[in-house]
Amino acid sequence: MLKNLNTATKIMILISVTAIFLGIVGYAGYHFSAKISILMDDMYKNNLLSVKSLNAARTHARSIEADMLLLLHPLTNKQQETAISREIGENTEIINQLLGNYEKTRLDAFEKENYAVARESLNLVRQVRSRTVELLTTGNKEAAFLYYDQNSLKPLNDLNSSLKNLADHIAEVSAKENKEGIEDAVLAGRIILWATVAAILLALCIGFVIARMIAAPLGIMLKDVELVAAGDLSVKK
Repeated sequence: MLKNLNTATKIMILISVTAIFLGIVGYAGYHFSAKISILMDDMYKNNLLSVKSLNAARTHARSIEADMLLLLHPLTNKQQETAISREIGENTEIINQLLGNYEKTRLDAFEKENYAVARESLNLVRQVRSRTVELLTTGNKEAAFLYYDQNSLKPLNDLNSSLKNLADHIAEVSAKENKEGIEDAVLAGRIILWATVAAILLALCIGFVIARMIAAPLGIMLKDVELVAAGDLSVKK
């Protein structure tokens, strides 16, 4: 089939085949690089930052719990109570900001369910705290402590458990996405490698065939020229 084509067409075939394989290599590299880039960006924004926010919220919730116990301690004076109350307010605001940041991320069904539980528990904790402070302002620390001790433990544990479940779930999702990213990178490497090898081999084979097809007529022509130069005019054109 190639024998019936002119030299320019044969060369164009060689260039076209090489270009096709180079295009495959380029597309594979671009496609998988873009996919991995999107995956990594999503993992950072929706997973790693979420885990950071949730764990920080748990830390500040525990800090408030410790401050409440200090606030209810019999030896805590009014000046210390004021400083502790201010710290509780600051930590409360920080928790609001952290959970607000988490709400802006893309939540799956598991996250929505557990976050609703966390929010409900947080509201209960704040209701108990508010009632405790009301009792504290009456000067009856013992009654305030008993109320807080009896009513705060369950919502606090539920809050901590829900936030922990969310952080663990997101960590698992991150690990899965990271595994997918590694698999895509390996697949991209294989496609690029085999496409490159195939392009080189095919280009060599086609180039060899075309070179022989071009060289054969030239060889015949050279022999005819040598014969004419030697005085043999019987050579056909």
